[in-house]
Formats: sequence, C-alpha cells, structure tokens
Amino acid sequence: MAALVAPAAMVGLALAAYNQVRFGDSLEFGLRYQFAAIDMRNFKLFGPEFFAPSVAADLVLPARYSIYYPFLGLREETFGLLTWAPASLLALVAAGLAWRARRTEHGPVWIVVAFDSVAGVAMLASLLFYSYQVERYQLVFLRPLMVAVWIVVLVRWHLATKLARIFVGAACAWTIFHSVAYTLPAADGSRLARALNHVPAAGERLAGWSYGPLELDVILPDCPVGSQQPVFATGSGRDAVFLQRSGPATFRLGFAHRGFPGVYGDAFTA
Repeated sequence: MAALVAPAAMVGLALAAYNQVRFGDSLEFGLRYQFAAIDMRNFKLFGPEFFAPSVAADLVLPARYSIYYPFLGLREETFGLLTWAPASLLALVAAGLAWRARRTEHGPVWIVVAFDSVAGVAMLASLLFYSYQVERYQLVFLRPLMVAVWIVVLVRWHLATKLARIFVGAACAWTIFHSVAYTLPAADGSRLARALNHVPAAGERLAGWSYGPLELDVILPDCPVGSQQPVFATGSGRDAVFLQRSGPATFRLGFAHRGFPGVYGDAFTA
C-alpha cells in the first residue's frame, strides 16, 4: 500500500502546489479559465442533482439499433452498461473473488483484478455526480472493469457451474457484439458498409418500401433578420437543416453538423 499510495500522494501534492502558485487555489485545475461555448467561471461541474440523469445515461440507456451498417449507435451521448456491456458489471463479482483468493498461488493476479475493479467502480461513482454525460468518459472506467472481468473469466471458468457459464457467456457475447459494432469504421466510403447494406436494401425493395425527395410546407414565425429556424434534424440531432431570414423578404437554406460552421445556399424570396 505504501508503494502504491506514496508516489500518488507525491504527485498530488506537487500538482496542488502548482495549482496554488498558478491560480491561487490548490483545487483549481484551470477549469474556470477555459475558453468554451459557455462562461466557465460560474459553471457547476459536480452536484447531487446530476445523479439521476447520470444513472440513466451511464447504466440503462439502450442502444439505437438499425438494419443498416453499423447496425447500432448511440441513442443520446452515452451508452448504458446494462444494455450495451452487461459483462462489465461482473467486475463487482470479480472484486469479491479477488478478496477471497488474495492468499492463494494466484495472489498477484487477484491484486490486479481487485485494483481494476475498485478503480473502475470508483471512476463510475464519481462520474455519476458529473454534469456532463459523454461516452468518451465512460470508456475511461469501462477499460479497467473489462480487464478485471476477462481475468476472472479466464482463470475461474473451469470452476463455474453450468448455469453460471451460460449467464456469463451470454453477457460476454452480448458485450462483444456491441463492442465490435461500436468500433466498426464509419459508413462513409466503406466497402464493408456498402456490401452489408445490399441485403437490407434488397429486403426493403421486396417489401415495397421506397424513398424519395422530402417535401415540406413550412410556416415561419415572425422572426428578425439574421435569425434561424430549424426545419428538420437527423443523426440524433447532430445534423440540422435550417432556414435563415437573410433580409426583409429573403431567406436562405443552411445545413450544419454540430460543432462545425454551417453552409448556406443562395438567397430566395418567399
């Protein structure tokens, strides 16, 4: 424990001293001084009010499934561990097994299992009070949880009962499927995507489904010049077509992908 805690404590004290010298506060890491889309000086990063939405986002949010490549995607900004990677929750069992087997011949291995399990659960617990729910943060705690799970599966598989093997095998297979689909290359320009999408496209043609141009009758509210009104959004809200009032009697259509500047068409009279 001394070998583990002492170096981490030294790093923590050095970082606290650096924060004190730079910002006048040992607990200020530069968050309030960021240039961001919002004013960060009074932004609340942690709080109990974020617990309920974080539990829903990090634990139970289901995937968005599709018959087209890559077959699943994020419904919001996160994936739920219970629905996407249920095998990761076996890390809770792994921690208990590690504690029971700490004095066996595999003791060093179980120390790794216990450390990864505790680290993953601790990171998950801290993020449940965090204001942002984003999948890139989930990957931080998912890695140590899955390392602990796979070590337990490989070392203890021969001791598991038939029912336990069925349960663990199903959870691992479900997690592997989602993990592989999540890491597939983007559909744009992918030969794999085009090849796999031929099958559902043929089925839709046989079923009589057809797709074509979209026609909309848009009634605009009275809005000032320069303002924009969304017409429709796709990609779970990431892509939007909007109408901008460019003059007293002129408008132009625009398209924007979240995080990027929009592109605009020529002005027209309405």
